[in-house]
Amino acid sequence: MANDEQTTVERDEFNKELVRALDDLASAARHHEAEIKASFARSDEVFRRRRAEDAERVRARSEDFLLRETPADYGNVDNRFDRIERALIEMRAATKADFDDIRRTMATKVELEALDDKIKMIADGYQAISRRLDHVAELLKMRVVMP
Repeated sequence: MANDEQTTVERDEFNKELVRALDDLASAARHHEAEIKASFARSDEVFRRRRAEDAERVRARSEDFLLRETPADYGNVDNRFDRIERALIEMRAATKADFDDIRRTMATKVELEALDDKIKMIADGYQAISRRLDHVAELLKMRVVMP
């Protein structure tokens, strides 16, 4: 009903249609709210799993650098300590680089993809609610015949 002409309807018919439209609007709003909450919950679970996988990957990688007890070298002890110190420095640098790399690339990409889906869902919901509000507004423009 996009025209400016007013339609005349019976009061009972108008009330029934208006109540039905308002019920549909409230129902759609509740449904959309539930969908948004579910989407956020799914995204949070994806982020939690991703962080756990990243932590496990880092932990597994750091195990490669664990120093194991070795038999005593009857050579120069200072050389052994220098090698151990160099290995620890390399492990710290590799671990920091891995963390920085994960923060910059993987997490950001996953978060942006999830955020894009959430924005689309919210926009679709608002568009649906807006259409229903337009319908209710059109109903309210009708002129009711009083009995």
